[in-house]
Amino acid sequence: MSKRFFVVVAAVTALCASSAWAYPTGIFGLGPFGCNACHSGGTDPTVTVQLPKTEVVGGETITATVTVTTPNGTLAGFNLTAASGTMSNPGPQVQVSGASATHTSPKSEDSNGNVTFTVDWTAPSTAGQVTFTAWGNSVNGNGLSSGDKAASDTETVTVCTMKWFPDGDSDGYGTGPGTVACFAPPGSATVGGDCNDGNANVHPNAAEVCDDIDNNCNGQVDEGVKMTWYQDNDLDGFGDPAHSVTDCMQPPNTSMVGTDCNDDDDLIRPGAMEVCDNQIDEDCTGKADDDVACGFDAGMDAGVDAGTDAGTDAGMTEDAGVSEDAGTSED
Repeated sequence: MSKRFFVVVAAVTALCASSAWAYPTGIFGLGPFGCNACHSGGTDPTVTVQLPKTEVVGGETITATVTVTTPNGTLAGFNLTAASGTMSNPGPQVQVSGASATHTSPKSEDSNGNVTFTVDWTAPSTAGQVTFTAWGNSVNGNGLSSGDKAASDTETVTVCTMKWFPDGDSDGYGTGPGTVACFAPPGSATVGGDCNDGNANVHPNAAEVCDDIDNNCNGQVDEGVKMTWYQDNDLDGFGDPAHSVTDCMQPPNTSMVGTDCNDDDDLIRPGAMEVCDNQIDEDCTGKADDDVACGFDAGMDAGVDAGTDAGTDAGMTEDAGVSEDAGTSED
């Protein structure tokens, strides 16, 4: 037996010897031996810790009940400790501290020969399993720690934090604020945000299509998928850029191309044949009579101008020479 064990036993013995009842007003911190570290010599009682459910959601409050039989007399004490969470609302002759509860004084048995202690427990917000350890001590009431005996019981509860949303159209996206549960309720999804739970084609991850419906639940309708249509009064396939609408379907008398410069004449449009010498821009280039067939060419114009200028200059020079000849003639 190790030296450390002797030190622990000696400390416990000294602690229990200091009070005939050990801890008649309860104790919150129990070591590995529980109540039997101080009480001994009696018959083992039956101790049970009962929880109304084994699965709770984070923040939920339930009532824990500890029952102790009384084979050694008519009194009993207890200690209940949860691995996490918070104790509150203690029952008669019960006190709480953090995640623990204990008696305020030894409690008398009921008509069934049992002593019952109750306390509320609130689950933590973190998911996982929480173990409850209950010690119940049956005492004989002789004012000594002898002739008493304790026993223990454990219970485990699962804390769940998963939120589930009703999914009426089974598209994997639910609606509403959702509820927390350990297991999926029928017809539910783990993702919310569905703006139409009666249409499986409408949900936050759907592709937006041109149908006057907000398919992807972003609060916009047909964004990025509507076409722009230009008014085409003369039905030449080219619309008026100044008059347009956006729509999923092509309205009557419209065109996808909005480059017509005269929407009242089907002979005037981009690519139309230019009619010469009428001062009309038939092909919508911004210039009238600018077709090659009309003799229009920027290069040719430049050459004609240059040649005309050159010829004029040369003629003037030659005239000057003739004048000189005239002077010679006088001689």
